[in-house]
Amino acid sequence: MPILQLGTTSISIGNGGPFTLTPATLNYLNSNGAEPSGYQFTISDIRVFGSFTGTGLEDTAGALALNNSNSQAVITNGTATSQTVIGYSCSMVGTSVPTLFSTTSTLYATLTVIGLDSGARAQIPVFIRNKSVVTQTSPVS
Repeated sequence: MPILQLGTTSISIGNGGPFTLTPATLNYLNSNGAEPSGYQFTISDIRVFGSFTGTGLEDTAGALALNNSNSQAVITNGTATSQTVIGYSCSMVGTSVPTLFSTTSTLYATLTVIGLDSGARAQIPVFIRNKSVVTQTSPVS
């Protein structure tokens, strides 16, 4: 049975910080590596990223069309929306929009990765920390 190996059990980055995820598929077509057609990456809440792109399949017309069509996510009334990109890897940069951190120091989402040839899937949690938050303590009197 094919299994996706993501190299991490969660993604935790600071606001404005970059991260790249390059999965491999184990037990598929007698090899352990990237699938020929690449992977589908879906983030449950695109607001947690300043950029979210699939890379490595620029020559594949279908992947390029999907990645270009998703380049601008639509957010309605502050509701979380998902976004999907395709590639051999996924590059992302944590959001630095301060209003998203107004009531919390960490934003949460889920990243789902699906192998386009094997159908193997994996999900991992995503944490974007507001590294500009400073905890203040009261002076002792």
